Amino acid sequence: MFNIPKGRRGLITRLNFTLILIFFSNLPLPVFSSTPVDSVAQITISSDLLESHINRSGTTVKYGDFSILQDEIIDGPLVIVDGTLFVSGTVTGDITVLNGSISLQRSAVVKGDVTVGGGYIYASRHAQITGQQRRTSNRYVLIRSSPGDYAIKIDQPPALAFRIKPAGWRFSRVRGHEIALTLGLEPWETSSYPKITGTVFIPTVKNSHGYLDFSATIEKSFFDTNPLQIGISGYKRMDTADNWHMRPLRNSLAAFITRNDFYNYFNKRGATIYGQKLISNTSSARLSYIHDRYLNLSNQNPFTLFGGSRVFRTNPDIDEGKIHGLALQYDLDTVNKGRGWYVNALVERAISAFGSDFEYTRYDFTARRYQAWGRHQLDVRAKIAGSDSPLPLQRTYVLGAINGLRGFGNFELAGDRLFIANIDYRLPIKTFRSKSLIRWYLDLLTFFDTGTAYFNPTSGRNNPKHPVLVERINPRTGLALPFQYTDLRSDVGVGLSFSSHLLKVTLTVAQNLHTTAVKPRVLIFLHRDLF
Repeated sequence: MFNIPKGRRGLITRLNFTLILIFFSNLPLPVFSSTPVDSVAQITISSDLLESHINRSGTTVKYGDFSILQDEIIDGPLVIVDGTLFVSGTVTGDITVLNGSISLQRSAVVKGDVTVGGGYIYASRHAQITGQQRRTSNRYVLIRSSPGDYAIKIDQPPALAFRIKPAGWRFSRVRGHEIALTLGLEPWETSSYPKITGTVFIPTVKNSHGYLDFSATIEKSFFDTNPLQIGISGYKRMDTADNWHMRPLRNSLAAFITRNDFYNYFNKRGATIYGQKLISNTSSARLSYIHDRYLNLSNQNPFTLFGGSRVFRTNPDIDEGKIHGLALQYDLDTVNKGRGWYVNALVERAISAFGSDFEYTRYDFTARRYQAWGRHQLDVRAKIAGSDSPLPLQRTYVLGAINGLRGFGNFELAGDRLFIANIDYRLPIKTFRSKSLIRWYLDLLTFFDTGTAYFNPTSGRNNPKHPVLVERINPRTGLALPFQYTDLRSDVGVGLSFSSHLLKVTLTVAQNLHTTAVKPRVLIFLHRDLF
């Protein structure tokens, strides 16, 4: 939250501004319009099938990167070899990309199947694809035996490949900048050899539990169709329970640029044994045995670009100890062309007979529905979480403007029980530079939020003067603390969104529905949707 100098406050002295600076998140290349379509599972695509695609009459074959601009129409089938295909226009037929990826912008229309070998499918949820989407990690060698006649064979690498690659960056108030470096042995045929990876996290600030963090995993895959992965991971690393509402990269940028770190952190060390089964192209299930120990992490004072005179928010204490137990998780993702379902369900059982210092059964269920009509978009989200007994503090939630209640403070409520629901409707207003490769869209946003968070009454923590709440929340409305799921906090609001496939800026004004003594909350987000 920015402090505005007194001489410049004017009419906005009663408004709170929060700026989260997000430019690109989790994208291999910044020109892609969105993150990979995770629901497009890898499958085995035979060389004969690809040859039949390429050798069809009327097929156009292009080498290297290729772009189809908006309002441009290409008659398919279209094949791209050793390059990336950017689609903003229309392709009337199947698309096949070999040894490359495809980026489908929001205006893209594909009247056929999309097949990618050796790359990824990046698709705006507004893109229209009438056929199937399928991809494989295999790379291919294309041999032209005669005009219009191609032969394809798999470009088979060594059975085991040693790889060293950067695995990401993050910034926090407890470890400063942190660079992750991954080393691993990756098999060409996952059914023949296990995959062995190790990641080292190198910070710029030493904390109370040493300098380097690490994780190591051994994973074996079984079955080519709907594979089953069985693995074991060991780790000592900084972790958080707050990444359900904001991606780590977004929080890292907010912390480094504005000195606003919205996560709470702890040290986790131990091991997990797991089995994960791909049920279908859109769903998977995972069963894990957890053998972890949790420790507190204290604040440090890393350098930030702005807000240097401000003190970082205190990183709150957790309930140190061991959590040993079982966890079952189910994921479903059918989102395609701006419509579909995303569901995540988790049940965790901590068992004292296994050596756990805590015993509980907790649940966490999230459901999202996306519905699009052209550029009109309706998004609905609901999340509920709780347990049969008080939870350790490393399993609790914080609720506020950043994660769903946009008319309230950033840290309005906290607890081990949570409910949040959001309804967003996006109405298109105007398109700018419609003939350009980079188009900008102005949309009107209307929304309604409702939710609550509180501690199990038997924990004794539902007291505004309790140290646990003093460390975690900073209420803006002054309302009494909730004690049950029906004690909801609600707000309504409107906003404007200005976006392209590179950047999205959203300005919202939200009013809580409980007291008019607290003025509307103004938020400026530079990132993708709350959803």
